[in-house]
Amino acid sequence: MTYEEVLELLLTDDGSHIAEAIEKVGSPAEIGRQYESLVHDLYWKARKMPAVIKVANTALMYCLTRARKSTDRAQADALFHSAKAIACNLAWFCWPGWNEPGIAVGYGDIRAGGDAARLNLRLTQQLQLPPLDLSMGWWLLGAYSLARRQFRQADGEFLQAADFALQAEDRARILMNRGYRAMAQIGLEEPKAKADFDHAIEELEALNSDDSRQFTRQLRVARTVFKI
Repeated sequence: MTYEEVLELLLTDDGSHIAEAIEKVGSPAEIGRQYESLVHDLYWKARKMPAVIKVANTALMYCLTRARKSTDRAQADALFHSAKAIACNLAWFCWPGWNEPGIAVGYGDIRAGGDAARLNLRLTQQLQLPPLDLSMGWWLLGAYSLARRQFRQADGEFLQAADFALQAEDRARILMNRGYRAMAQIGLEEPKAKADFDHAIEELEALNSDDSRQFTRQLRVARTVFKI
């Protein structure tokens, strides 16, 4: 089922038939992967946040319910991995700090994204994924705490993210998390926080890699969005 067909269903009824239409063909693992693609396409191609959230939540319910009931370990793992990917994407898509053109993120979207970020980390831990995935999971929690101006909580979450980035030996991600942590500390009015932020930016620029350049842009945009 294509994202265009999903949008048509959402326009013509209350969306109650979406799950039936998606889930009628393929194995549970294949359906989970189809849901992954649909959520991705609804954001990047259709750019419809209400549709993204509705389909993502339907997908998560399907994947988690089928995984927990499955007696086939491989099938259950595949469904949990799909649920983790969908939760991660939903959290990314609903975060306002990207300032993505053409995407309006409201309060309800932020709440949905925060729930997805927590689910993403739980599944990352459950699936015993490597440190880089754990770093990304903790970063997402910090990103939502930052968006809610819960600076003390964000500070701790970005510290966890940086620690896992260190385990992954990902220098750019270590510096990126230091930058976000400094942003949280600016919100806490820590005396050295602005200098720490500037230093993280300088070190990222010195790395001069694709990731470091992307992280530098992200940090600057997020600081502007959140007026920190």
